[in-house]
Amino acid sequence: MSRKKVIFNTSLALAAFLFFLYQVYGKKEREMQINGETMGTAYHIVLITSKNNGDFYKKAVDERLKEINQILSTYIEKSEISLFNKNKSLLPILASKEFYTVLKESLRIAKESEGYYDPTVMPLVNLWGFGYEKHLDSATVSKEKINSALKKIGYSKIILKEDGKIVKKNSDITLDLSSIAKGFGVDLVSKLLDSLGVERYLVEIGGEVRTKGNNKENKPWGIGIEDPIQLGKIYKIVRLKDLSLATSGTYLNLKETNHKKYSHIIDPHTGYPIKHNTVSVSVIEKNDMSADGYATALLSAGYPKGFEMAKKLKLNALFITAELDGTLKEYVTESFEGFIAKAP
Repeated sequence: MSRKKVIFNTSLALAAFLFFLYQVYGKKEREMQINGETMGTAYHIVLITSKNNGDFYKKAVDERLKEINQILSTYIEKSEISLFNKNKSLLPILASKEFYTVLKESLRIAKESEGYYDPTVMPLVNLWGFGYEKHLDSATVSKEKINSALKKIGYSKIILKEDGKIVKKNSDITLDLSSIAKGFGVDLVSKLLDSLGVERYLVEIGGEVRTKGNNKENKPWGIGIEDPIQLGKIYKIVRLKDLSLATSGTYLNLKETNHKKYSHIIDPHTGYPIKHNTVSVSVIEKNDMSADGYATALLSAGYPKGFEMAKKLKLNALFITAELDGTLKEYVTESFEGFIAKAP
């Protein structure tokens, strides 16, 4: 082989190597934001990417969220959950993989939380006017109606079969998975972005958040937890990387009748909206579906019951209570403290 031939091939190899370096390191990553509406709320996504195809990402995200709504929305007449609720049969009902997954996690959290979270609470949700059925105002809710609704709930009345089928032990059993659906939606959108090669992002739906990698400053993402009294103000900031955050608050969905305010969080044991002074619970977990469910369960239990439960289950949790003097007090599990951003 001639010397000239060797030099020519070496130059080609060097050019190829430089091109490789450009492909890997030379493309400048930038922040891209995608916003939209879903599940009766809004979503907000931040991507750190070198690609310039926001329309493609938004279309893919919207299509995925539409699929999730068709499965879990009780406000869509022919969604999977609506058809399940209308089905009075005690025979096994074949479920989609997504529906089965969410219900399985809901039942697990229900058991761990001693029933403070219960996916079969729909009759009570409707009775108090927070569901898809339109009832008279809360002043018309009687003890008799509550007792009647209580007979139609109970997570132990649902059986999951290994073949992906679900069995109702009571034909009146109906499901409300809204307290875990947004978290599940966040997880599925995150998996979609993973499949599209996005390695750094923040996905938020209605306040439920999942992060991957670092933000544009190459630091863990800063996520604000809202002040439950001064709405719109940040109470705490947590720093997250490859983790999820969900917050459940009594202030997020209230109804007022005869000068009385009722929370959308209903205690499945009593049939009444919760009345304790715990106003917000935030949970950090690996996936947002679990964080969402646990936050609801712990808020239902309230402080101190829910706090002891969080410590027993080794959850990363922050409880905020509203005191009689108008101030807020917080209770933080030791594991949660490490995520709180320090004041500058």
